[in-house]
Amino acid sequence: MDLERLKYFLAVAECLSFTKAGQRLHLTQAAVSYQVSALEQNLGFKLFKRDTHRVSLTRAGSFLLREMQGVMAKCESAIAQARKLESGLIGDITLGYLGGIEKKFIPTFFKRFSHDHPEVTVNFQGHTIPGLMSAMESGAVDVGFTVTVGIDDLKGYETTTLFSDLPSVFMLPDHPLAGRASLTVEDLFGYPMVTMAPEVSVHTSNWLEDLFARHGGSLRAVRTARDPGTLMMLVESGLGIAILTRHVAKLYPNVNLHFVDLVSEDARVDSLVLWKRDNDNPCVPTFLRNLGIRP
Repeated sequence: MDLERLKYFLAVAECLSFTKAGQRLHLTQAAVSYQVSALEQNLGFKLFKRDTHRVSLTRAGSFLLREMQGVMAKCESAIAQARKLESGLIGDITLGYLGGIEKKFIPTFFKRFSHDHPEVTVNFQGHTIPGLMSAMESGAVDVGFTVTVGIDDLKGYETTTLFSDLPSVFMLPDHPLAGRASLTVEDLFGYPMVTMAPEVSVHTSNWLEDLFARHGGSLRAVRTARDPGTLMMLVESGLGIAILTRHVAKLYPNVNLHFVDLVSEDARVDSLVLWKRDNDNPCVPTFLRNLGIRP
């Protein structure tokens, strides 16, 4: 059945006038009359009683009007919802992040986004760097928040730098390097280091090894840890020094450690937001625009 002709029927039934229905639909009276007659022929029964003075609904027409008003309202609502879905105003989006990054800005931003787009459901997933990239590649995560450490190939992705972070060297307050205002990579040569375990964060381990190699030295790793809290505990126990970015270190404010910024330019770590170019989730552009990024 032609839904367009049902619109003509509803207009005439509500106006009880072919002329007024034509004005509403921006059509001539004759065009509306033709379409309604074609609908009646298709249905096999009359919808209107017509005479020279008035138009009225038949019993079947009255029943159809009552039923169709509800159906058309649902149809229009469904179309409006579909339009909002296509525009990214409703739906859901999954954010992936590294532990520590989310605490710097996501709570404040998420509060604003939820206020501006209450019909978009935001899901969160914490990941390691390789886990995040794998989830984004599979489509399980729409937008990722990560760091430049260990990410060599961003082909097929768009990125925006959110902020840059200087790594800091963490040590006991009485360590020989604790009195320095800043440190370079060369200053760390020969000192025992506590690092993240390669099986947990191979990208971080490789990045540190490459950083030392670029400066003509080698990393002297004496112990490894499976999480930042354990790493800092090992440093506090006097087993060595460690390198962490400040925003991660601030998650552990009660440790009795001293830190000195590592100022070698190639040690700087950028925090990124990234998304796949071919991601077809319409909520992604909405999310990025709210973040202040033009996708």
